[in-house]
Amino acid sequence: MKQPLGTENIGGRISKDWLHLDDSGREVITTETTQDVEPIIRATKQMSDAQIGKRNFMRFQANIPQTLLEDMCRVAAIESGQTTKDVLAEVMIGKTDRAQRIMRTLTQGRDFRKLQAEKDSPRYVKVAGDAS
Repeated sequence: MKQPLGTENIGGRISKDWLHLDDSGREVITTETTQDVEPIIRATKQMSDAQIGKRNFMRFQANIPQTLLEDMCRVAAIESGQTTKDVLAEVMIGKTDRAQRIMRTLTQGRDFRKLQAEKDSPRYVKVAGDAS
C-alpha cells in the first residue's frame, strides 16, 4: 500500500513522495515529478513569433522543460551506468557526443516540435484555452 509522504510545488514542477514496499518487502520512497507544459508551449510560440524576420547569430531554438531534460538524462544514465547528476552535468557542458545528441533530440527531434521555434515562419500551436 502506498502512503503519501508529501507534495512540493516548485516553479510549476510538482513532486509527490510516496512510501511503499518493493517486491522483497523493503520500504522504499518513490518520487513522482510532473510539470504542466502548456505555459512553456505558449512562451515558445511567443518567442518564436518575436524573432520572425530577424537574422542574428543567436536565435531562439527551443524551450525545454527541466523535467523533460532530467528524464532524458535519467534514461541516458541507466544506459551507461552513470548517475543522472553526472549525465545532466555532461549535457550542460555540451562537449561530448552524447550530450550533443540529447540536446539535438530535444531541440530538433520530431517528438518535441511544440517546444521548438520555427525556422522562418510563425508557429501556430493550438493550446487548450488559447483564444487565437
